Amino acid sequence: MYAKLPPTFLSLEPRSWCLWILDPTKSGNRESTAIILAPNDNRIAELLVHSESAHVFPGNENIVRWCGVVREDELLSVGAQVRSANGAAHLVSICTHPSARGAGLAREVCNALITEAIADEVPIIFLEMFAGNQPGRRVYSALGFSEVGVYRSGRLNKLAAQTVS
Repeated sequence: MYAKLPPTFLSLEPRSWCLWILDPTKSGNRESTAIILAPNDNRIAELLVHSESAHVFPGNENIVRWCGVVREDELLSVGAQVRSANGAAHLVSICTHPSARGAGLAREVCNALITEAIADEVPIIFLEMFAGNQPGRRVYSALGFSEVGVYRSGRLNKLAAQTVS
C-alpha cells in the first residue's frame, strides 16, 4: 500500500515494524523493581527524548498507566500501557536512558506493565518495535512475547499532508 502513495506523500524515512503479542493467560507471576509513576511526572517526557520510536507521551488521554525504574530520584527507564478499543493492553514508549541500557531495566518496566495488565484481565498484550531493534527483540522474546508480523510505516510528508487538509 505504501508504495502506491504519490511521491509527494512518501516519508523520508519509512521503517519496518514488528508486532509482538503475549497471551496473559500463559504468563506467570512477574517480579519487578519498576513502580507506577504519576501520569504528569515531568521526568517521563525528559527521558523519552532518548527514543526515536516513542509516539505516546504524557497527557495522552488513552494512557492507562506509566511505569518506570527510578534510582536516586532519577528516572532511568519508562514505559506506558494504553488500552486498545478491543480491550487489549498496548505497551508503548518503552525507553531506557542511554547510560543505563543493557542493565535489564526495560525488562523491569515491561514486567510491571504486564503484571498490571494481567490484573486488569486484558484479553491480550501487544507491542510494536522497529524491526531492526535487536536489544528490544531480545528483551521481548525473553519476556514471552511472540513476533507475529512485520509491516512498513512512515509519517506522511508534512507539506503534502497540509495541502490535502
